[in-house]
Amino acid sequence: MIMSKSLLRSCLLPLLAAIPLCVSAAPVTITTTVSGAVRTWDHDAIILDELGMWQDFETLPYQMTVQSTFDPAVIHGISDGDGVRYDRTYVSVLFTVGEMTYKKEKFGTTTILSTPTEFRHSVEALPWLSFHTWFNAPQGPLNGDYLAPRQLSHSSEEAGVISARYDSMAPEHHIVSWLTTSGTTSTVSITSAVPEPGQWAMLGVGLLMVSAVARRATRGHGSVRA
Repeated sequence: MIMSKSLLRSCLLPLLAAIPLCVSAAPVTITTTVSGAVRTWDHDAIILDELGMWQDFETLPYQMTVQSTFDPAVIHGISDGDGVRYDRTYVSVLFTVGEMTYKKEKFGTTTILSTPTEFRHSVEALPWLSFHTWFNAPQGPLNGDYLAPRQLSHSSEEAGVISARYDSMAPEHHIVSWLTTSGTTSTVSITSAVPEPGQWAMLGVGLLMVSAVARRATRGHGSVRA
């Protein structure tokens, strides 16, 4: 059977497209968690209302987990003051205070700051609502590659800090409200996805097929005999 080069190419394109794109991608996931205790009565009712929480006289345990996932090969960092900003990242926030919970998952902005003694992770959950977690490590150093793989944990009287910021953005009635408190434990996890063995196998098979067909096309003087 004789197959023209153009027909051959049309058959090969779907094959190449089927090779997993994730083989060449390396999504990074950044997760920071800070936990401690807080009395919501000490904080502005405006930000609490935005979080679906309320003022309570009791000191309650809290935990805030902020996570960002993106492919740095596709989403490039932009210098933003003291840190690096990544737009269109997949972000999630889980904030619990006692039995009160705020949860949000969406595409938004991630900002990372790394110094010798601090790692700050900020995300925009909504245009008017942002969350910030600080991992404090007095012994350091933390600076260097912002996205370098790491697994860190620390406990102390101020191992970390959390902050939630509400900004109404209304010119005629501009309101900014904060909830900020320190935590006694904090963790930072930065991981990079590794392709599955099966994905590498598919890539290898695809490349071998392309190489074999190319050799046949060269010998066939414009056509390939199958």
